Amino acid sequence: MADTVILRGFTATAPQLRTLPTGIPVVNFRLASTPCWFDSATNSWREGQTSWYTVCAYRKLAQNIAASLTVGSPVLLTGRVRTQQWQREDGSQGASVEVDASSIGLDLTFGTSTFSRTVEHSGTQSRTQNDATNPIQKDVSQDGHAAPPQPSSTQQYPNRTLQEAGPRGTASSPQREFSQPKNTVSASTDTHQTVHQSSEPTNSFEHEKQSDQISEMAPF
Repeated sequence: MADTVILRGFTATAPQLRTLPTGIPVVNFRLASTPCWFDSATNSWREGQTSWYTVCAYRKLAQNIAASLTVGSPVLLTGRVRTQQWQREDGSQGASVEVDASSIGLDLTFGTSTFSRTVEHSGTQSRTQNDATNPIQKDVSQDGHAAPPQPSSTQQYPNRTLQEAGPRGTASSPQREFSQPKNTVSASTDTHQTVHQSSEPTNSFEHEKQSDQISEMAPF
Protein backbone atom coordinates (compact mmCIF):
# COMPACT_ATOMS: atom_id res chain seq x y z
CA MET A 1 0.00 0.00 0.00
CA ALA A 2 1.34 3.41 -0.98
CA ASP A 3 0.27 5.19 2.23
CA THR A 4 2.01 2.70 4.58
CA VAL A 5 5.48 3.70 5.76
CA ILE A 6 8.24 2.25 7.94
CA LEU A 7 10.04 4.78 10.10
CA ARG A 8 13.11 4.58 12.28
CA GLY A 9 13.99 7.26 14.77
CA PHE A 10 13.99 8.50 18.36
CA THR A 11 11.13 9.76 20.48
CA ALA A 12 11.55 13.52 20.87
CA THR A 13 8.75 14.03 23.41
CA ALA A 14 7.23 11.92 26.15
CA PRO A 15 4.10 10.05 25.02
CA GLN A 16 0.90 11.83 26.09
CA LEU A 17 -1.97 9.46 26.85
CA ARG A 18 -5.55 10.71 26.89
CA THR A 19 -9.05 9.36 26.38
CA LEU A 20 -11.43 10.43 23.63
CA PRO A 21 -15.08 11.29 24.41
CA THR A 22 -15.99 7.89 22.98
CA GLY A 23 -13.86 6.18 25.65
CA ILE A 24 -11.03 5.14 23.31
CA PRO A 25 -7.49 5.77 24.63
CA VAL A 26 -5.13 7.64 22.30
CA VAL A 27 -1.44 8.58 22.59
CA ASN A 28 0.63 11.20 20.77
CA PHE A 29 4.37 11.84 20.63
CA ARG A 30 6.89 13.45 18.31
CA LEU A 31 9.37 11.30 16.40
CA ALA A 32 12.67 12.55 15.00
CA SER A 33 14.05 10.53 12.12
CA THR A 34 17.54 11.36 10.86
CA PRO A 35 19.02 9.30 8.05
CA CYS A 36 22.67 8.37 8.42
CA TRP A 37 25.16 6.51 6.29
CA PHE A 38 28.80 5.60 6.25
CA ASP A 39 31.03 7.70 3.97
CA SER A 40 33.89 5.55 2.77
CA ALA A 41 35.74 8.58 1.39
CA THR A 42 36.02 10.18 4.79
CA ASN A 43 35.79 6.87 6.68
CA SER A 44 33.06 8.31 8.95
CA TRP A 45 29.34 8.37 9.49
CA ARG A 46 27.34 11.21 8.02
CA GLU A 47 23.86 12.43 8.90
CA GLY A 48 21.15 13.86 6.69
CA GLN A 49 18.33 16.27 7.40
CA THR A 50 16.06 15.40 10.33
CA SER A 51 12.39 14.78 9.58
CA TRP A 52 9.75 15.30 12.25
CA TYR A 53 6.59 13.26 12.59
CA THR A 54 3.62 13.36 14.90
CA VAL A 55 2.78 9.77 15.80
CA CYS A 56 -0.69 8.72 16.95
CA ALA A 57 -1.83 5.35 18.27
CA TYR A 58 -5.11 4.09 19.67
CA ARG A 59 -6.60 1.56 22.06
CA LYS A 60 -4.30 -1.11 23.53
CA LEU A 61 -1.29 0.01 21.50
CA ALA A 62 -1.67 3.51 22.93
CA GLN A 63 -1.64 2.22 26.50
CA ASN A 64 1.44 0.06 25.89
CA ILE A 65 3.31 2.94 24.24
CA ALA A 66 2.63 5.23 27.19
CA ALA A 67 3.90 2.55 29.59
CA SER A 68 7.01 1.64 27.57
CA LEU A 69 8.52 4.65 25.79
CA THR A 70 10.34 7.68 27.17
CA VAL A 71 12.19 10.59 25.61
CA GLY A 72 15.09 9.31 23.50
CA SER A 73 13.80 5.75 23.02
CA PRO A 74 14.96 4.27 19.68
CA VAL A 75 11.92 2.91 17.85
CA LEU A 76 10.83 1.25 14.65
CA LEU A 77 7.22 1.73 13.58
CA THR A 78 4.83 1.12 10.73
CA GLY A 79 1.68 3.06 9.98
CA ARG A 80 -0.29 5.17 7.58
CA VAL A 81 0.94 8.65 6.82
CA ARG A 82 -1.13 11.76 6.21
CA THR A 83 -0.21 15.42 5.75
CA GLN A 84 -1.86 18.27 7.61
CA GLN A 85 -1.75 21.75 6.05
CA TRP A 86 -1.84 24.81 8.26
CA GLN A 87 -1.07 28.54 8.05
CA ARG A 88 1.53 30.41 10.05
CA GLU A 89 1.09 33.79 11.69
CA ASP A 90 3.02 35.51 8.90
CA GLY A 91 0.65 34.04 6.34
CA SER A 92 2.99 31.40 5.01
CA GLN A 93 1.83 27.83 4.59
CA GLY A 94 3.11 25.05 6.72
CA ALA A 95 2.67 21.29 6.68
CA SER A 96 3.01 18.58 9.27
CA VAL A 97 3.19 14.88 8.68
CA GLU A 98 1.21 12.59 10.98
CA VAL A 99 1.46 8.82 11.23
CA ASP A 100 -1.27 6.54 12.55
CA ALA A 101 0.88 3.76 13.96
CA SER A 102 -0.31 0.19 13.57
CA SER A 103 2.73 -1.37 15.28
CA ILE A 104 5.79 -0.09 17.09
CA GLY A 105 8.80 -1.60 18.79
CA LEU A 106 12.21 -0.79 20.21
CA ASP A 107 15.25 -0.70 17.94
CA LEU A 108 17.60 -3.31 19.44
CA THR A 109 20.55 -1.89 17.52
CA PHE A 110 21.17 0.40 20.49
CA GLY A 111 20.43 -1.92 23.40
CA THR A 112 18.47 -4.82 24.83
CA SER A 113 14.89 -5.09 26.02
CA THR A 114 12.66 -7.47 27.99
CA PHE A 115 9.16 -8.23 26.78
CA SER A 116 6.23 -8.48 29.19
CA ARG A 117 2.83 -9.60 27.93
CA THR A 118 -0.22 -7.80 29.28
CA VAL A 119 -3.01 -10.06 30.56
CA GLU A 120 -6.63 -9.00 30.73
CA HIS A 121 -8.49 -10.47 33.72
CA SER A 122 -12.07 -11.75 33.34
CA GLY A 123 -14.35 -11.36 36.38
CA THR A 124 -16.84 -14.12 35.19
CA GLN A 125 -13.94 -16.62 34.76
CA SER A 126 -12.62 -15.80 38.31
CA ARG A 127 -16.16 -16.45 39.93
CA THR A 128 -16.36 -19.79 38.13
CA GLN A 129 -12.90 -20.92 39.25
CA ASN A 130 -13.55 -19.79 42.80
CA ASP A 131 -16.76 -21.75 42.83
CA ALA A 132 -14.95 -24.84 41.55
CA THR A 133 -12.00 -24.61 43.94
CA ASN A 134 -13.89 -23.50 47.05
CA PRO A 135 -16.35 -26.23 48.09
CA ILE A 136 -17.50 -24.21 51.10
CA GLN A 137 -19.45 -21.93 48.80
CA LYS A 138 -21.66 -24.85 47.78
CA ASP A 139 -23.15 -25.00 51.32
CA VAL A 140 -24.22 -21.36 51.23
CA SER A 141 -27.70 -20.52 50.02
CA GLN A 142 -28.43 -17.78 47.52
CA ASP A 143 -29.30 -15.23 50.21
CA GLY A 144 -25.76 -15.41 51.60
CA HIS A 145 -26.60 -17.46 54.73
CA ALA A 146 -25.35 -20.93 55.44
CA ALA A 147 -27.89 -23.69 54.87
CA PRO A 148 -29.14 -25.24 58.17
CA PRO A 149 -27.90 -28.78 58.87
CA GLN A 150 -30.35 -31.62 58.30
CA PRO A 151 -31.42 -33.38 61.53
CA SER A 152 -30.53 -37.03 61.96
CA SER A 153 -33.07 -39.83 62.27
CA THR A 154 -32.67 -39.79 66.06
CA GLN A 155 -33.45 -36.07 66.23
CA GLN A 156 -36.45 -36.36 63.92
CA TYR A 157 -38.03 -39.31 65.79
CA PRO A 158 -36.86 -39.24 69.43
CA ASN A 159 -39.65 -41.57 70.64
CA ARG A 160 -38.73 -44.33 68.21
CA THR A 161 -35.39 -44.97 69.85
CA LEU A 162 -36.98 -44.91 73.33
CA GLN A 163 -39.67 -47.45 72.45
CA GLU A 164 -37.33 -49.87 70.66
CA ALA A 165 -34.66 -49.71 73.34
CA GLY A 166 -36.22 -52.02 75.96
CA PRO A 167 -38.39 -55.19 75.95
CA ARG A 168 -42.14 -55.09 75.62
CA GLY A 169 -43.98 -54.04 78.77
CA THR A 170 -41.02 -52.44 80.52
CA ALA A 171 -40.65 -48.86 81.64
CA SER A 172 -38.82 -47.99 78.44
CA SER A 173 -42.03 -48.39 76.41
CA PRO A 174 -44.89 -47.09 78.59
CA GLN A 175 -46.99 -46.07 75.60
CA ARG A 176 -47.26 -49.65 74.31
CA GLU A 177 -48.40 -50.94 77.70
CA PHE A 178 -51.50 -48.71 77.78
CA SER A 179 -52.14 -48.20 74.09
CA GLN A 180 -55.17 -50.59 73.95
CA PRO A 181 -58.14 -50.76 76.39
CA LYS A 182 -58.28 -53.79 78.67
CA ASN A 183 -61.14 -56.18 79.29
CA THR A 184 -62.27 -56.26 82.91
CA VAL A 185 -64.26 -59.16 84.25
CA SER A 186 -66.76 -58.87 87.13
CA ALA A 187 -68.11 -62.03 88.82
CA SER A 188 -71.81 -62.51 89.57
CA THR A 189 -73.37 -64.77 92.17
CA ASP A 190 -74.78 -67.16 89.59
CA THR A 191 -71.27 -68.03 88.33
CA HIS A 192 -71.89 -66.28 85.03
CA GLN A 193 -69.11 -64.09 83.82
CA THR A 194 -69.99 -60.70 82.46
CA VAL A 195 -67.36 -59.04 80.41
CA HIS A 196 -67.31 -55.27 80.35
CA GLN A 197 -64.99 -53.30 78.17
CA SER A 198 -63.60 -50.38 80.06
CA SER A 199 -62.93 -47.12 78.37
CA GLU A 200 -60.18 -46.40 80.85
CA PRO A 201 -56.94 -48.39 80.68
CA THR A 202 -55.88 -50.48 83.69
CA ASN A 203 -52.56 -51.88 84.62
CA SER A 204 -51.53 -55.53 84.55
CA PHE A 205 -51.50 -55.82 88.36
CA GLU A 206 -55.24 -55.04 88.71
CA HIS A 207 -56.06 -57.44 85.88
CA GLU A 208 -54.24 -60.32 87.53
CA LYS A 209 -55.92 -59.56 90.89
CA GLN A 210 -59.42 -59.71 89.38
CA SER A 211 -58.56 -62.95 87.57
CA ASP A 212 -57.59 -64.56 90.88
CA GLN A 213 -60.90 -63.49 92.47
CA ILE A 214 -62.90 -65.02 89.61
CA SER A 215 -61.02 -68.30 89.92
CA GLU A 216 -61.83 -68.55 93.65
CA MET A 217 -65.55 -67.86 93.18
CA ALA A 218 -66.11 -70.13 90.18
CA PRO A 219 -67.35 -73.72 90.92
CA PHE A 220 -65.16 -76.67 90.11
